[in-house]
Amino acid sequence: MTKAIIFTDMAGYYGFGRAAGAYRIASEFRTRGDDIKVVDCFCSLTLAQIKSIIKDRITSKTEWIGFSTTFMINQETSSILDTKRNQAKNRVTAIEKKQFDTPTGLSKTEEWDLVEWIKSLNLQVIFGGWNATYTAIHPYVKIISGPCEDKFFKDFSFTTSQITYTQDDYIQPGEDLPIEVARGCIFKCKFCHYPLNGKRLWEFVKSPEVLRDEMMRNYEQYGTTGYMISDDTYNDSPEKVKSLLEMYRTLPFDLRFSTYARLDLLISHPETQDMLYESGMRSVFFGIESLNHEAGKFVGKGMHPDKVKRGLLDFKEKYPDMLIYASMIGGLPTETIDELEQSFQFLTQEANISNVAFVPLSLTSGSDMSLNAERYGYTRSSNDPRGWTRTDGLTSQEVREWCIEKTRQRQNHPGGYVFYNRVRNIGYTDDELAQLTFANDTQELIKRTDVKRTEYLKNIL
Repeated sequence: MTKAIIFTDMAGYYGFGRAAGAYRIASEFRTRGDDIKVVDCFCSLTLAQIKSIIKDRITSKTEWIGFSTTFMINQETSSILDTKRNQAKNRVTAIEKKQFDTPTGLSKTEEWDLVEWIKSLNLQVIFGGWNATYTAIHPYVKIISGPCEDKFFKDFSFTTSQITYTQDDYIQPGEDLPIEVARGCIFKCKFCHYPLNGKRLWEFVKSPEVLRDEMMRNYEQYGTTGYMISDDTYNDSPEKVKSLLEMYRTLPFDLRFSTYARLDLLISHPETQDMLYESGMRSVFFGIESLNHEAGKFVGKGMHPDKVKRGLLDFKEKYPDMLIYASMIGGLPTETIDELEQSFQFLTQEANISNVAFVPLSLTSGSDMSLNAERYGYTRSSNDPRGWTRTDGLTSQEVREWCIEKTRQRQNHPGGYVFYNRVRNIGYTDDELAQLTFANDTQELIKRTDVKRTEYLKNIL
């Protein structure tokens, strides 16, 4: 008897890669004997199809309908990511034909219609996500922000939790899947407002035994050997890297994964580099943020840029098949546009990493810099909620335009798709992936993505 239905979607990238959130909530209910249905690829569905899915799956025991909004497109996101409008066929159609100004990605009229209709069925509507702080929503909707298992279960224990799939999730043979190794970050960067910042080392980290059990089940049931590892800083401790590697060595398959890591820690603990590679890390996201020493110290990234650059070059040379993605922030204290340009040239030319993204500094997140903008030298714009002016005259608009231009310049760079699990799930090999470019391979990427989504939706509909 279905207790609830959760609608979710995948991040707006090429490929097919599930987000963990909805499946994690469903799993917690499932371990307690409740039947929870998860419906993915939500943004590919029409309003009529959503209603049909709900009608076909609810029972007399159904209590609520949930929407995981983390990866839903909204108007603000689509305007910021203007250069990524061609990332997937359903996303292109969505942005061109609808006004995405709601948490669900539906138009305001459609969202109101859907909520009213669900209300008429005497079912609760729940919107949940890491930053679920929406305001212009139907009053019937319940909002859950941040981690939410403990909002449903008083006895929830993250460190022993797993994601368990059912046949109704339609996992594809050999599909790379998400897996949670840890939650939270031991650091508290000034620009970041992540709900679990500042945790203690080893807090909210799963044991190797718990992770092995989940990996073995997925391998035996679906042939899964690849993962998108959810861990805000996978290499926050050399001991953690080592203990996980020792477990991986006991697996009957060669693991490969993508994850987040800190470059400065990888440089400070060079002994972890071989361990990470042997573990199966083939795609890594480094939040470098800045190669300006003063800016880095301001926000909590204090390693000298010369050491960071040398370490990145050495790592790239040592592991040439590693896909490396760097995230940078434009507009941090003291850093000029010319210095940003120098960083861009280093990362794209000298280091020649797989991809780099420069994003404008946000002062709307609730971070320390957001709450104390004037102390850091910023004046907020009176007519633009995302706008600011720095004391030296640099504006958020100037930074935004520069970031967009740099993104466009990277469209022809091969191997630019770093979180490669999603692309592997649509049939690309590692060698093929290394040659992909956003500009030249867009249509084939969209085609393969659409085939996988259509295959999944046929099962759902």
